[in-house]
Parts: sequence; structure tokens; C-alpha cells
Amino acid sequence: MAGGPAPTDDLIFVEILTLDSHSCPCCWYMVDVLRTLRPEARELIRYQEWPIKTREGVARFGELGGRVIPTLCVDERRVFESVIPSLDELYGALIDAARSDEQRAVLQEAYRQAQDDYENPAGGQTG
Repeated sequence: MAGGPAPTDDLIFVEILTLDSHSCPCCWYMVDVLRTLRPEARELIRYQEWPIKTREGVARFGELGGRVIPTLCVDERRVFESVIPSLDELYGALIDAARSDEQRAVLQEAYRQAQDDYENPAGGQTG
């Protein structure tokens, strides 16, 4: 296998199949969506981009049964194919993939905080 998760790895493995996130705008957005996660959520994932411009990327595309680019996979399962997930959808997929109740709780709290950040961008301050 080109790059699947290690069996003892406690992190959620997120893989993004791309043409190349530096030259494909849709692919860049798919990679960029991970940057919208709160830091405590990002600490629970391991991320790998697989550009199909490389031999390894082509191999991994085939191993994951890729059909379109970009595709975001969570723990070797195609979750978002050619659709950039919303914050709700991304957190939902990660919460579903949580390896423990503790991980799930951290992700759920991060999601609540992200929603609060979105609804109150100035920290609830008015002025």
C-alpha cells in the first residue's frame, strides 16, 4: 500500500486525491478546507495529499478507488468526491471517524466552538 494509516495510529487519516493543489483551484480548496478546522481538531488528524501527477499519487488513487478529483477520504473511505465539504459536513465526517469517545468529545467541542466563531466573529463583542 502506498500510504495508508499505520494500524497503531490513533489519528484520523485524511487523504486528498488531487491533480495538484498548487495548479488546480478546486484541489486547492479541498486541501484548504482542513485549515478551517480548529487547532484542537487538526491535532487529531494526519493528512496526506496525493497528486495524480506523481507515481505514488496514481497508485494511491487506484488503491482508494478514486473516480474524480478532488476527493477527500477519511480512513481510506471516499467521503467527499468533487464536492468541497462545508464546515458542518467536514466535522460530521471526522466525528463519525473518531477512534474513541474522548476524540469524539474533542471534535464535537471544536465543532461547537467553530460554530460560535462563525456566528460571533468578533467574539460576541458589540461596539
